[in-house]
Amino acid sequence: MRSAESESFSHYFPPTKAFADCGCQVLSMGFERIGAGERYPRRDHPDDHLFTYQRGRILSSYVIEVLTSGAGNYESEKFRSTPLSAGDVCLVFPEIRHRYRPKPEVGWSKWWVELCGPLADQWMGVAGFTPDQSVLPHAGCAPLMGAFEDLAVAARADQAFQPLLTSSLALQIIARMQAGLGKPLAREDNRLRMVRAARHLIHEQTANPRIAWEDLARNLGVGYSSLRKSFMQLMGLSPGQYHLSLRQRRAVELLRNSDLPIAAISELLGFESIYYFSRFIKQRTGLSPRALRSRPEKGFPDAGNDLE
Repeated sequence: MRSAESESFSHYFPPTKAFADCGCQVLSMGFERIGAGERYPRRDHPDDHLFTYQRGRILSSYVIEVLTSGAGNYESEKFRSTPLSAGDVCLVFPEIRHRYRPKPEVGWSKWWVELCGPLADQWMGVAGFTPDQSVLPHAGCAPLMGAFEDLAVAARADQAFQPLLTSSLALQIIARMQAGLGKPLAREDNRLRMVRAARHLIHEQTANPRIAWEDLARNLGVGYSSLRKSFMQLMGLSPGQYHLSLRQRRAVELLRNSDLPIAAISELLGFESIYYFSRFIKQRTGLSPRALRSRPEKGFPDAGNDLE
């Protein structure tokens, strides 16, 4: 296992379908040591990651960095210039111009991981991290360092296992970052409570084919655009998409596990006709209601008398 006293190294991961399927693409990770008086930034980054301190840079991804020694500073379009010291975590957000550098007289050492994808978006949103909160003081706890060390090992793993290993460890770093701050995961704020309440109301209206979204949002004390934005950030899909997925799941459950006629299931779920119900199921599952119902079930082996 590589310790925080190791020399600099970096690993860049080429995009693959396996990474895309994970929902979280790890683009790069590594450890950097800049000695006192040493030139910064280094010249050995890929072309799209090079920057000058005067201009800064813009990435299309998140970067999580944790200082293990030394000092420096960070600033962005959304975050004022802030000093960094050992144990601080620095967050770079997509499409936000930013810059950072070590303090020349002391240098620094740090771990970093760069990631993107819908799961990265969702986890950063659930954790409550935003561009105006780009430096997390003293969040670099021992478990967080351990996750980076595990990630360094995973970077050298067989390519067949790399996507799942590195993606899961990158998400674990987000969770451990939050734990290091001593705040509850998912940040119990008004936004989270609003989305939870919205989910409850949507579940109650699973059989309603046309939810009045503006009215639902108004009952929660917000506008629909605000509700939709928060829902997308925390759930990864819109309220309407979430509602459709609930209707699909309930329909499939009834088709597979009940003896209700297909027409009765269609009516129970609020479809205007069995034709519209069949079209909905076929579009979302690739199978007709009749085909879903007729799929052979393995069942359970006969274990003798039923338990009473």
